Amino acid sequence: MAEALRKAAPDDSKAERAVLERALKGQGASKATAAGEEVVPGVALKAGRGRLTLSGAGVDAALAEDLRRWLGARA
Repeated sequence: MAEALRKAAPDDSKAERAVLERALKGQGASKATAAGEEVVPGVALKAGRGRLTLSGAGVDAALAEDLRRWLGARA
């Protein structure tokens, strides 16, 4: 479980709970999908040269706004 939490690095208690529930179900910290690696429930991440692609039901306007803020804070 500790490894699953370390790999997922959840930002809040809701995301942490999702990681723990997946680990308890034996799915581990991530699940490979055709669209990429499921990093949190409903969000798959695919990385390529100079590109990141997010897909899934969890990719919505709220996630986009959170990413904008996070990226802005990193600058």
